[in-house]
Amino acid sequence: MSDFVEYATNFLKRATRNPAKDLELNQSTLKRTTIKQQFDNFVRQHFMVDTMDYLCMLACQQSYSNPANREPTLDNKTIYQPQLSTDRIAVYIRGNYVFKTMIIAIHGTKPTNIEDIIQDGRLVLGMVKDTPITTKYLIQLMDIIRTSGLPRDNIYIAGHSLSAYYSLLAGFVSNTNVRTFNGVNELISLSDYPNDVRIGTRFYSLSGMNTYKNAIAYRMFGDPISLLNKWSLPDVITIKVDNMSVNPLTLHSLDYMIEVCVPDIPLDKSSVSRARRFNRLPVRGEMETEGNEFDTLRAEAEDTVFDKLLRLMAK
Repeated sequence: MSDFVEYATNFLKRATRNPAKDLELNQSTLKRTTIKQQFDNFVRQHFMVDTMDYLCMLACQQSYSNPANREPTLDNKTIYQPQLSTDRIAVYIRGNYVFKTMIIAIHGTKPTNIEDIIQDGRLVLGMVKDTPITTKYLIQLMDIIRTSGLPRDNIYIAGHSLSAYYSLLAGFVSNTNVRTFNGVNELISLSDYPNDVRIGTRFYSLSGMNTYKNAIAYRMFGDPISLLNKWSLPDVITIKVDNMSVNPLTLHSLDYMIEVCVPDIPLDKSSVSRARRFNRLPVRGEMETEGNEFDTLRAEAEDTVFDKLLRLMAK
């Protein structure tokens, strides 16, 4: 009897089936499956990082460019500061008023720069710390930090490759945040850590630099330059995704790291947001502007105070 009931039920389902609706359901299911597969592939091929750290990557990328060609904004909240920047250093400030955060980004080795090539050789030999070149960049970094007037917690010093060394030294002695990308920190002789470094006329102790808690080192899995970072710094994040390049030069490049990383909060780069931020949106007559009443009251109060001062002065 149960077989007959099952047969009858299936017959009725087939008889009342709507082919168009079945096709629509199949297409909807296929679309959802495709979207999920695309999302899963994107997740496997990308690495999520903190938004501030991602901005540090972008700032380091800009530091390789000529100062005149650097992007004026990394997003609608992060603005280039040409008056504080140099040929090697790109400075960006994020936010306004008391919520400002500064990124001081330093580019790594340029194959066309003989100074960088010499520094790379000295780094391998453990002779780079007290060279005039190192001192010059450390002085520049410390001057920018002092000029900013910001709390040290609101300052990030970021460096790629060779300049990860400069950023780590400057960040440690100034007690600021440090972010390094495929840095050469593993080539630092451990005998440097208990010693001092001279910046201008002052000497700073490097004792404990290899356990500095405010430094985070990002490295690409398979990059030979930063291979030993995980043994020389306390907080190292190794980036590994599906379909990674096997070319060591590609793995070491900052452009590739930026390509495979995504910020945990998407950056706002819309033109409307930029216009609103810089007060460039037109105000139409029919648009109600919020806050006019407060502005009027404040103006009246200022006039009243000014009149009182005039009367007092007249007496």
